[in-house]
Amino acid sequence: MKVQAPVLQWQRQEMNKLKERHSHAFCGGPVFHGTGLSPDQVLLEGIPATGGRDFDLMEHQRQFIQVGEAKEEQSALRGSCLAAPTPAGFAGEGGWVYKLYPVGGGIDVNAALGPKKVDMAKGTLEGSIMPGETEIAFASYQPSCQIEGYYQVGSYSEAHGKYRLGKFVPNPHFAPGAWESERITVAQP
Repeated sequence: MKVQAPVLQWQRQEMNKLKERHSHAFCGGPVFHGTGLSPDQVLLEGIPATGGRDFDLMEHQRQFIQVGEAKEEQSALRGSCLAAPTPAGFAGEGGWVYKLYPVGGGIDVNAALGPKKVDMAKGTLEGSIMPGETEIAFASYQPSCQIEGYYQVGSYSEAHGKYRLGKFVPNPHFAPGAWESERITVAQP
């Protein structure tokens, strides 16, 4: 497992700023993130950073709409949910859903941004542009010690309207906070 402690410290500072602005929307517990990244990669290197440096929640939501931004202008946040079935839809069949305790916690995007408001006279849009979602945003880079385990995503069930999840597989290296207290730089899985 490789850990980038300076990146984690910076991300935690940025998440703390979001927490101060949106304390009512803070989530300090586990979240579920869906991705195509395999456990072979994630349990060794963690969930990689997006490359973005922007912690603006509205811009994070808008990135699903805007294309072609310079990488450093993109969101430094990733999306997650409080229940595993929802991110399975983002990962798709054969993908993975990880249960993790993100460094810096998470922010409920809709609670933080509030309801969508359009001011036609001013030409402005405020609030959440995706009010039906249950997204918890977290800082994109997460070391594997923060990941409790994972599910593989199975086929889509028409009858239940969601993807099936395989058996939960625990991460043998799960140790929340170990990146900080032990200053791990490299360890073998």
